[in-house]
Amino acid sequence: MIDFENQFPPLKEFTYLNTASSGLIPKRVIEWRSQHDQDFLSQGSIFRDDHKILIEDIRGKVSNYFGASMDDIALIPNFTFGFNTLLDGFDPKMRFLMLRGDYPSLNWPVERREFPHRYVAIDANLEQNIQEAFEAEAPDVFAFSLIQYISGIRLSFDFLSDLKRAYPNTLFVADCTQFLGTEAFDFQNSPLDVVIGSCYKWMLSGYGNGLLFVKDVAKEKLYPKVIGFNSTEYKSFEREDAPFNRLFEPGHHDTLNHGSVAKAIEFVQELGTDNCFNALQAIKANAMEAFLERGLIDQHLGDREMHSSIFNLKLNADDYYRLRDAGVLTSLRGDGVRVSFHFYNSTQDLDSLLQLIAKA
Repeated sequence: MIDFENQFPPLKEFTYLNTASSGLIPKRVIEWRSQHDQDFLSQGSIFRDDHKILIEDIRGKVSNYFGASMDDIALIPNFTFGFNTLLDGFDPKMRFLMLRGDYPSLNWPVERREFPHRYVAIDANLEQNIQEAFEAEAPDVFAFSLIQYISGIRLSFDFLSDLKRAYPNTLFVADCTQFLGTEAFDFQNSPLDVVIGSCYKWMLSGYGNGLLFVKDVAKEKLYPKVIGFNSTEYKSFEREDAPFNRLFEPGHHDTLNHGSVAKAIEFVQELGTDNCFNALQAIKANAMEAFLERGLIDQHLGDREMHSSIFNLKLNADDYYRLRDAGVLTSLRGDGVRVSFHFYNSTQDLDSLLQLIAKA
């Protein structure tokens, strides 16, 4: 059995319930990063001679892990860069449907570019709200976070698949920053046309890396304006021959940060992906039951088809600082205190949280 406290040292010092803000990075990945930079220090330009091979190896590991074609994958620095770049490739007349109160880096860029857009409310009737909005006027693009960063509310693939079948011409563009790394995911067989996500949370990869997956149906409606010499050098060095996914990789790749994604994937695979995902599901279920029982979250969350491992508890700023002083790391979000569990969390972490809340 792996010693999580050895791989994730903050677990020795804190009850770490803040992955939704910043995921921990495994010691194994840090060791690889140190060797990477040591090799760069000692070899200089020689170190970069084979960087393209490394990048394609990284892309291959991402492809196998997420069921995405190599040609559909772009390695990007973060969600916000990827989404803004994507939007600049859309026809400015395309009509967007979004969720009110969704992640600002998703909603703001659409508003800033003045795309025609509408919002639906995130409440106990979220799916019904979305369905009614589609029935009133099917959007060209439905842009949303698969998991809400404040509440942890999760849209199910069953619902999205039914919606996609009813409205096949609408592009489903999903921010999956709070999703990637939490359960098995097969992009090609999902209802999502575009997936974008940063990897510093549940993917355990540190900062400066993200993933963009784009299906062919979306490529046909996109005309990205970004390009650079690195976009072409995989083929003929001619601008018109740049592969679609490489348009989102216009400059030099950061082998340290993108390589961290591959090493984090290897780490989880060594642990056993099913083991990790099952552990996360178990602690999530325990937390849901405990929070509902104590009235810390609304009952409608427990009645949903599914929920993420993110919970916004009915606590205030004083509670947040009291928890932090006791070594329990959380986040102030919305009107409450957000806690989030990953596979490295234990029932002891949940018990520690509940005991401190009870004392307060």
